Amino acid sequence: FSFHPDLTLVADPLLFERFDEIAFNAGLLEKSVIMDTQDYLRIARPELVTFRKQ
Repeated sequence: FSFHPDLTLVADPLLFERFDEIAFNAGLLEKSVIMDTQDYLRIARPELVTFRKQ
């Protein structure tokens, strides 16, 4: 998540096509959050950018 207006959160849409859940760092290296990908998309609203080569 990025709650600062100068930081754009980006994610590859393939992550949400391939997986039902997404895991990410919760601000501490020893803490993680696992969320349903649809919930993550709804809450975090990342800009979807394709990183892979076609």
